[in-house]
Amino acid sequence: MPGIDRKFATGLVATLLSEGLGRGSALVFQFIVANQLGASRYGQVALALASAALLFPLADMGLQNLSLKLATRDGATETVPRLLSLKAFFAPAYLLPLAAWFFLTNDRGFALALLWAGCFYMLQSLGDMLRQVYRGQSKAKRELLARLGMPLGNIASLAAVWHWKPGPEGALLALCLGPGTLAAAYLWLLPQGTIRFAFGSREREIVVGNRGLLLQSVLYLAIVGMSTRIDAFVLQGYASTREVGRYFAVLNFVMAGGFLAQGFSSFLYPRLHRQILQRRRAFFRAAAIQGGLGLAMFAAVVAIGPFLFTHIFHSGSYAGAEGLLPGMGALLLCTTLDWLWLAVLLGKDRIWLTCVGLVPMLAAKAWLGPIWASRSGADGMLHAALAGSVATTLIGAVAAYRTFTAGDEASN
Repeated sequence: MPGIDRKFATGLVATLLSEGLGRGSALVFQFIVANQLGASRYGQVALALASAALLFPLADMGLQNLSLKLATRDGATETVPRLLSLKAFFAPAYLLPLAAWFFLTNDRGFALALLWAGCFYMLQSLGDMLRQVYRGQSKAKRELLARLGMPLGNIASLAAVWHWKPGPEGALLALCLGPGTLAAAYLWLLPQGTIRFAFGSREREIVVGNRGLLLQSVLYLAIVGMSTRIDAFVLQGYASTREVGRYFAVLNFVMAGGFLAQGFSSFLYPRLHRQILQRRRAFFRAAAIQGGLGLAMFAAVVAIGPFLFTHIFHSGSYAGAEGLLPGMGALLLCTTLDWLWLAVLLGKDRIWLTCVGLVPMLAAKAWLGPIWASRSGADGMLHAALAGSVATTLIGAVAAYRTFTAGDEASN
């Protein structure tokens, strides 16, 4: 892996700054909503997002990973219009079931919240796909400029929530503004003539030629959706909606750093992918950089997290939830490393190995979660999540190392 030169450092700073701008403003939005709604009604927001997240593979359809792969290899100059065409073609597969549920169910309140949660994920998936294009093309400055759209959208949603103080449904509608303005900014800054929508032989060729990657990506997202959102359903079934709200208030507070880790890994990935010689050294160097970020965030969560959390979540319904912070910080460390393992396995078309690694996390939450959550609520659920995450991270590390360094001896 090349040395840390000035261009690398500049691009890295721009990448991290762009992540901080967008995710930081979204985090402030979460804080305000959580305090206004209280733990129980915020738990309803978390349940709607968790339910919509189970269908997220239909919103993504593997196009986010495909866009990074194509952009890294050939700049995606010709493929971006086709990726957008595929995104437009697949979008109804995600939104139509949510819209149908709204008209068929008697619980219109939750169905409306679910529909807005689905719109949020749809817009987020579009922005994530375009972000990968910018990352693969190493257009960090242009990405940073586009990222300004997300804080603007979030500021508008913050003003609306602050003024009208909506319930869970209105809060989820306002949540859509941030990713919506980000996606619009990404589209606006694409080169002229890039935005075209058609589904023909070229689009079918992309799907057929990359069907393995797309299928693995959808499978991965399905397992991720279940393994990361099952917490909400377990807590709802074995504890209470209030415990759901407390758990996800701390989770969202800490896991905002996970998006920073995602941006970090997607910046490292193209450079790691181009490494031909000394792959072992490059892998360990990238792992050390990614792990250093994870450790720094873990230390920050432990050191200043309780102070910040108690001052931000001042509603009495969250009292005592700061005790979850050290465990959540450990989850953040695991997640930070997992993003790098995913990037490596993506580059080698081995996402299915990541799916295998997620099985222990899902199993621990499904098996240990009900037992421990029924006894200790959010604390018990956290312990189950941490047990599964440690196993997943270790499996991912071994899989990524063996996959990436498979041809190292031959190249040397």
